[in-house]
Amino acid sequence: MLYQGIADFRQTLVGCLVIIPGILALPICTIFAKKFSNRLFILFLFIRSLFFVYLGMQTYKYYFLFLMPFGIFGLILLGKLGEGFSAQLKNNFSGTMNQQLLWPCICLFLLILSYNTSFKQSKLYTNNPTIANKKGEEPKAAPDLFAEYMRGAYENPTLLNYQFLDGSFYLAADILPTERFFEFQNINPTKFPDNYYAQMDSILNQKTDFVVLETATDTKEEDIEELIKENYQRVMTHNQYCDERDRTYWLYEKK
Repeated sequence: MLYQGIADFRQTLVGCLVIIPGILALPICTIFAKKFSNRLFILFLFIRSLFFVYLGMQTYKYYFLFLMPFGIFGLILLGKLGEGFSAQLKNNFSGTMNQQLLWPCICLFLLILSYNTSFKQSKLYTNNPTIANKKGEEPKAAPDLFAEYMRGAYENPTLLNYQFLDGSFYLAADILPTERFFEFQNINPTKFPDNYYAQMDSILNQKTDFVVLETATDTKEEDIEELIKENYQRVMTHNQYCDERDRTYWLYEKK
């Protein structure tokens, strides 16, 4: 898992052009710190941070953001290497370019291009698969669709985000969670059974008006846990693309 996390980190433009070069240059470049021991200590802090970020044996693309503070060394290195280029720009555009804004603009541009690769996955593009990817479905995201139904059925509905991380369903419906374990953490139930059993107890005792599930798109209703179907009835489903894979969201209402 640590290897996969490092691989994901390397694939980002910011990681390749800013963070990694700066870290590799730390032991040999005195522009960061004159004393070798100081540079070695910074390198140790980076390795320690890398270890603890991926210690949980889970990796997601945004995890590398925890390491972004170390990008300052890459920016210093780029700034040093680009002094000649910057000076040339100042000569060519004197009077019209504020040199102090040059590097912040470049860094911002790199960050946007490296991490935000989903320009067409916004609500400005109403037919993109992150809103609906099944022909004939209403072009709204699952949280918005489910929110309309829940608010129409109950004045103050309650909800349980069952067996997956929060998918914005509470926010879309303006629902304050009533359960302590209102979502399912990415932790093995054998290591954190409280989360698993608390959600099972909530279903068994019908503690919430609604339950929302996330499954693969080829999941059929007979594949849904019997515990849910015994206490809740399906009222809506919606298919959309999320986190690089197709998913089906199910909304169940208390019987």
